[in-house]
Amino acid sequence: MSTRSVAGSDPSLLEGVPIVREAFPRTVRLVSTARLRDPVLLGLIDDADEMDDLAEIEGATSARLITEERGSEELPAGELVHGVPHARFINASFVYAKPREPNRFNGGDRGAWYAALAVETCIARFLERRGSA
Repeated sequence: MSTRSVAGSDPSLLEGVPIVREAFPRTVRLVSTARLRDPVLLGLIDDADEMDDLAEIEGATSARLITEERGSEELPAGELVHGVPHARFINASFVYAKPREPNRFNGGDRGAWYAALAVETCIARFLERRGSA
């Protein structure tokens, strides 16, 4: 079994620890509406056919799309989510890491997906992070 570094820790610390993959039928995450914008290229098109062409060009440089399709050195495609609604949000969380901002769940080479099983948990976490809890 291979182990990966977790938040900059020594991989040997994970030796012998069982790894369990769990798939929940439904999870909840609050997504800021600031991230739900129209495509950047929308102002450059006249019809849907042109949007498809421009989306293909834009996708050629999208780290998320490239990693979903063929993986990257840091993140194999098989470790991403496929075939579920809104997988692009989940995958973007892993693909777009913050090298200068590792945290308790991940190192600087990989992002993390935060989700809960209940909306109330998401709201409580949001309030906690905002400092209103």
